[in-house]
Amino acid sequence: CSHHRSSGINAEYGGHGKWPVYHVSFSPVTSYFASTSHDTTVRFWRTDLRSSLRVLVGHEGPVTRSAFHPNGCYVVSASEDLSCRVWDVSGGNCVRVIPTGGSLVSGIAVSPNGKLFAVTLHSGDISLFDIGTTKNLRTYSMERAAPVSNGYHGNNNNNNASHKQCTNIVECLQFLNENVLVTGDAQGTVALWDTRLHSKLHSVPIKTVNVKGCVKMVSCNQAGLVLVGVVAP
Repeated sequence: CSHHRSSGINAEYGGHGKWPVYHVSFSPVTSYFASTSHDTTVRFWRTDLRSSLRVLVGHEGPVTRSAFHPNGCYVVSASEDLSCRVWDVSGGNCVRVIPTGGSLVSGIAVSPNGKLFAVTLHSGDISLFDIGTTKNLRTYSMERAAPVSNGYHGNNNNNNASHKQCTNIVECLQFLNENVLVTGDAQGTVALWDTRLHSKLHSVPIKTVNVKGCVKMVSCNQAGLVLVGVVAP
């Protein structure tokens, strides 16, 4: 892992050895961060130290994603062993194991109130979990967010090969607030989903927006603005 300033690399953190690092995430309340790797571990770091503080061991496959709880005391990880784990970072203990239903995870997000977490799956689904009980509360399907033709989707003969290689994998997600989850997929659909358990909008998105390209990143702020990062076709 490397920490960069505008003048160059400020610090490098070694710990995963020869294995690639797949993801890093900062704690929301401290100068700590987590890294995930092909070596099946999650490592917990402090920015002013070059050695990891904790090595979180338990996954049986490469660990691909992580996300911190808003209180900074827990981190959620996803692995190619088809499970998510919730870790107590102070002690390094795994406190929850959540199967992902037989599909690889492409993204994780924890709700601002810390009660829910959601994962995007290579199957094209989004699963919503109770972080305390690990119960799968709801599964959303991107098939219900079918894009409206905007000159790019549908029977557009100008779609180039790079777009055709993109399958409808949900690439990224983030909570806009406790009640709304934002997702982006490989076919250019940004969807907003209602996470309230008793909502009548549980099976279809509140709103969809279509962009030209594969959506690789969504970021939200407290004012309700959504930024979208796109790999153009």
